[in-house]
Amino acid sequence: RLALLINNIDFDHKEMTRRGADRDEENMEWLLKELDYQVVKHRNLSAKDMEGAVKDFAQRQEHA
Repeated sequence: RLALLINNIDFDHKEMTRRGADRDEENMEWLLKELDYQVVKHRNLSAKDMEGAVKDFAQRQEHA
């Protein structure tokens, strides 16, 4: 069982920084691990990088 966790905290415009999002990430990762998921995490990805991360995740052998 796999879970993809993408958390964007920092942005080009500093006023958009998601304060506390690191704690949300920790809590979500803990929950997923408690549910027996292996967590694949990424942080601060661009839209293009998110698309790539999702495609790579979907192509993992574990999903076969």
